[in-house]
Amino acid sequence: MTLLLFAIVLSSTDAFSLDLAAWVKESNRNNNAVVGDIILSGDTETSLRVIKALGQREDPYVEDIIERIFYQESRDIDEEYYLELLLVTILTRDNSPEKLTAWTNANPRAYDLLSENLTSFNNAFLKSYIILLLPYGETKFAKSPLMSESRIILNEMHHNDGYLMPGRIKEVLAIFETVDVFNDSVFLEVCISLVEQSRQSVIVSRGRSTLRRLGLEAKAKN
Repeated sequence: MTLLLFAIVLSSTDAFSLDLAAWVKESNRNNNAVVGDIILSGDTETSLRVIKALGQREDPYVEDIIERIFYQESRDIDEEYYLELLLVTILTRDNSPEKLTAWTNANPRAYDLLSENLTSFNNAFLKSYIILLLPYGETKFAKSPLMSESRIILNEMHHNDGYLMPGRIKEVLAIFETVDVFNDSVFLEVCISLVEQSRQSVIVSRGRSTLRRLGLEAKAKN
């Protein structure tokens, strides 16, 4: 069914957006071309509703849609916000390790695309959701972007007297949660530095929890 025909069918009702969202929730990967067309060509309200519904459907395969959003060039579309909304919907629906591993296994190209571009994105909230996904894909490639992003944040802390904006705070909390999952001492120094340099209690408290998990709290001085 083409996008035009599909739109004509649904627009004959009084609840176009609601019917569209219901259809997307029941759709599968065979419908991804149409779903992608709707996201990229619809008005913002419709596109956001479709993205939310996409994150709630049973078929987890969405990497072709993520790639289309990432590579689109329209100035009318905030691709980072669209990706943020899709990831937060996926993560809040079921963030169990089994479900997140299944999602990254179903979307390996999307996982690589997001993780490889972690430091390039501007949207700190999007970055935080990508960080939370890192331990559940091909982790031998996931630790490098996490370390790089952590150092960028440390530099920002240094220039702002230990203070961060809300989006960056969410990122740091996501870093600590992800380090908990990795449980790798390679992150020791950067976690200690985040705790030592921060002047925000939510970061210090959460960071100390991560250091306790690693058995290294004594090395953090704040």
